Amino acid sequence: MPTPDDIAERLRALPAVDQLINAAPMHDLLARYGRGATLDACRGVLDEYREAIRRGGDAPMPALMHDDIRLRVEAMMRPTLYPV
Repeated sequence: MPTPDDIAERLRALPAVDQLINAAPMHDLLARYGRGATLDACRGVLDEYREAIRRGGDAPMPALMHDDIRLRVEAMMRPTLYPV
């Protein structure tokens, strides 16, 4: 089990929302889905990572963060009503 200092260090290793939203991989999502949806996805993914770290997990690599954000924003923007 990681020590509280280890957990704090891992949490500090996570990028800020501003860093994520302004990263080059996010430009396409911002153009396609808008700033609000992309920002919500960034915050949600970071919240999940923080919780995982508090449970003893490691901070993910930035490339994985971008993929998780993309998947989340695409799921959020997917239509939920289908013709019957």
